[in-house]
Amino acid sequence: MYNFIRMLLALFYKIFYKVTIVNKEKIENAKGVVISGNHLSNHDPLLFPAFFDKKIRFIAKEELFKVFFIKQALEATGAIPIKRGTFDRTAINNSIKLLREGEVVGIFPEGTRSHSKDLDLGQSHNGASFIATRAKTKIIPFAIIPNKNF
Repeated sequence: MYNFIRMLLALFYKIFYKVTIVNKEKIENAKGVVISGNHLSNHDPLLFPAFFDKKIRFIAKEELFKVFFIKQALEATGAIPIKRGTFDRTAINNSIKLLREGEVVGIFPEGTRSHSKDLDLGQSHNGASFIATRAKTKIIPFAIIPNKNF
C-alpha cells in the first residue's frame, strides 16, 4: 500500500506542482533522527513520501485519521496519530521507539499550519526537542518554501 500511495502522490505533485528539493541526501541517508520544520499546507506531510525514498513517519493530529482518504494515506505512510493539546504519551513513546529502531520521525513543531504570508514561524512547541532528547538523537531541520502556485 505504501508504494502505491507514494506513486499516486508523486504523480500528483509532478503534474500539478513544481517541487525542488535541496540537500535531499541529508534526510535520505539519515537513520533514527527527527526531522522538523515549518508547516504551511495540508500537502506538507504528503510531499515527503512523494519525493523521498526514505520512509518518514510524520506525527499528525488524530482528527485527520477520521477522514477516509486522508486516513488511508496517513496509515499507508506510517503516520503517528497524536492528541493535540495534551501530553500524548502513546504518540511520544511510539515516536521514541521508532527512532531507536532507526526510523525517521517528522514533526511540525508549531503543531499547526502557519498562515504567515512572510513565512514567519509561529509559536513552537517543544515536542521535537523532547522526543529527540529522550531518544538520544539529532534533529535535522527542513524548510518548505512555496512558490506562487502552491
